[in-house]
Amino acid sequence: VFPLWNGAGTVKVVLVDGGMEPASAETVAAVQAHIEANRPIGATVTVAAAAPLSINVTAAVTLDGSAPLSQVKTEFEAALDAYLMELAFSASTLRYNQVAYLLLSIQGVSDFTALTINGGTGNVSIGDEQAPVKGTVTLT
Repeated sequence: VFPLWNGAGTVKVVLVDGGMEPASAETVAAVQAHIEANRPIGATVTVAAAAPLSINVTAAVTLDGSAPLSQVKTEFEAALDAYLMELAFSASTLRYNQVAYLLLSIQGVSDFTALTINGGTGNVSIGDEQAPVKGTVTLT
């Protein structure tokens, strides 16, 4: 909830779904209708879905032989999804080192090189009205 987001008497409500991804248009409409029916007089309320912030990860991994690359990718994507859910509306930064840790914690990965997140090798800022969502994951 963002009070005074567009001046005096305005409030903005930004929504995510149960998976901490941007809410559907139907959910936004239902919440808008509910708030309109119950809001105090004088406040102008805007309801919107969170803006998705795609998180694209690329890395060259060294496997230890205990798991195939396809399994490593599946497990890493699940771990990344869980991390992104934790960040929605609770953090303003996705930590590069946390993603590196997630990758190294996957069974079968002994090392990696060339890890990039959204094309860079640093933290990624998350805007107040954004929800980070998994984009493309490329492991070679």
